[in-house]
Amino acid sequence: MLKDYAEKVGLQYELDDESAIGLPLQIFFPEIPGVIEIARGNHMQSRSLEYAMNWVCLNAGIRMIRILRPNDKEYGNCSCITREDDSDETLRIAITEAFRLLGVEKSLK
Repeated sequence: MLKDYAEKVGLQYELDDESAIGLPLQIFFPEIPGVIEIARGNHMQSRSLEYAMNWVCLNAGIRMIRILRPNDKEYGNCSCITREDDSDETLRIAITEAFRLLGVEKSLK
């Protein structure tokens, strides 16, 4: 869904790219610069690594936005959007909000 939205609004993106901060970023938008990370059900990455990624992005001038699952804890060093449930509809709403936070104002339908 992230790729579809980016393509719909004409944004360049890199998937799982390490060139910006030396760690893989789920989807990186170099022209903004911004990152959107979506928490996955099989998400095994440690919270301390995620905090570190947030700080590295912050220090590099990259806006980090995390889309969290309903019971995930928010992070203090990035923008977080917590989904109400695990439905595709709430994911679509969260992605639209994430792009809005990055300055892209177009609805994903």
